[in-house]
Formats: sequence, structure tokens, C-alpha cells
Amino acid sequence: MLTDCRCALSFSFLFRAIMATVIFLKSEKSGDQVQVEESLISRQSPVMANMFENTVKSDEPVSLRFSTETLRVIAKWCQIHANSAVPVTDEDMNHDRFIRTLQPEDVSLLDKRPNELAEIIKAAHFLEMNTLLNAACKMVSKHIEDISSTEDIKKYLNL
Repeated sequence: MLTDCRCALSFSFLFRAIMATVIFLKSEKSGDQVQVEESLISRQSPVMANMFENTVKSDEPVSLRFSTETLRVIAKWCQIHANSAVPVTDEDMNHDRFIRTLQPEDVSLLDKRPNELAEIIKAAHFLEMNTLLNAACKMVSKHIEDISSTEDIKKYLNL
């Protein structure tokens, strides 16, 4: 019985791996493309999920107005958080926003310069990727925490 269960799970995993639809995100800034599984980005981004649900499937890449590096961060975020719970209720979102701490892989992914973090925040907001948005904002907050003067904070934020 246990062997049958393992075989069924293995088959299910293989079937999903074979049937995974890959899409390309295209940077309007550079024209470069970044590959990501449709199911992963749809899970993290309601905007992308609605787009895939309401449009005819096409081989055309999805053009976004963000840099290639930002699109790579989005794709990597989706891979890292493929099995993470996506907050749905207000309570879950508040927990993610205020209580959840950044994981080491999130910190290394988001360890960017201020202007790059700002673009990641804009992209996460546009795509409604709330977990990425919260994590990127926490990184900015973490960087500002270490700055002692208001002038240095203004310089960091490019104000």
C-alpha cells in the first residue's frame, strides 16, 4: 500500500513537471527575457493569474516595464516561495507584513542597491505580489535602521 502511494506521488510530481508551462517575462527597458513557470508566478501574482486566465495562450513574452534584473528577482522569488503559503485573509497579510521575519534566502535575494530595491518595490506593487512587496520594504527599513543621521537617510532614499 505504501509503495502504491509513493508511486502515485512520484507519477503526480513527474506529470506536473512535464506539464509545467514556461512563460517569458520581457523587459521593455532592455528587451531581455526571463523564464518563469506560469503556475509559480500566477500563485504569487493575482495580476498575472488574471491575465493568464482571461487571455488566449500565446508564445509571446509578457512585456513589463521593469529591468531585467528586477524580472530575475521576481522569477527567483517565485521559485524560492513555490511551496510557501500566500496570504489571503487580512489576518494573514498583517502577519506577513508585521510579524514574519526575513529568511536568509530572502535577504540574499534582496540585498540590492537602493534604486534597485525601489524598482523591485514598484514591480511587486504593480503585480500585487504582497509577500515580495513586504520583504523588499523590510529590506529598505533594515538599511535605514543602520543609518544614524537624517541627511544620510535622505541620501540613501535619493531625496
